[in-house]
Amino acid sequence: MWFLPSPSRYYLADFDLDAAWLTTRQIATKGDRKHYLLFDAGPEGEVWDRNSRRLRAEIGLIDHSDLQFIRISLRLEMTGGLTKAIDSIKNSNNCEEPVMMDVHPNRPAFRGVQADRPISLEADPSFEELEVAGATLLKSDQPHTVLDDFFLVSGEIPRQTKYEDGIHGGVCFNPSTGKWEEDTLIMEERYVMCNLKDLGTARPRAVGGRPSPTRLSP
Repeated sequence: MWFLPSPSRYYLADFDLDAAWLTTRQIATKGDRKHYLLFDAGPEGEVWDRNSRRLRAEIGLIDHSDLQFIRISLRLEMTGGLTKAIDSIKNSNNCEEPVMMDVHPNRPAFRGVQADRPISLEADPSFEELEVAGATLLKSDQPHTVLDDFFLVSGEIPRQTKYEDGIHGGVCFNPSTGKWEEDTLIMEERYVMCNLKDLGTARPRAVGGRPSPTRLSP
């Protein structure tokens, strides 16, 4: 566990959460094959667990050999619920198989915003915490396909428009230097693409500073 040297640090348990952050489950079918892809899990495990039950998401129907968790963004509002989500999925049908999770190899210890001093929430789940929860990590910063080539996970997303200037005041904590550093662009964010029958290549809409069309080609 990282301990911050001086900034103000806040905990999600102290907030009234509206849970308006992204978590999606995508199901792709081709012939007799079906794959489930999930990315992100919102800010808090209890919120993810409660909402998945309220929505009757039928997590227990997921074949764990056909499951891929995609970590799109290393920001707590998107990832705080990951360990609970992994645990819920594994325990829903008592499967001993690990939950595959696609992650970027470079992650900051903490993210925050710069005011008169850095202000940060608690850390994202670490790689070690994800593995203890039952995930098998695929660490990659290059474009690659997953789940029998049903989905493509992007590499670095180039910034090509004037408005792609990131999060103003964004900072991250570098444990090797013990200092907070500017981190406005969040360069490890990625997107997922799939080829839809008769519709073309599509990318599910997500949050962030990059353009997010739902359909990219005819």
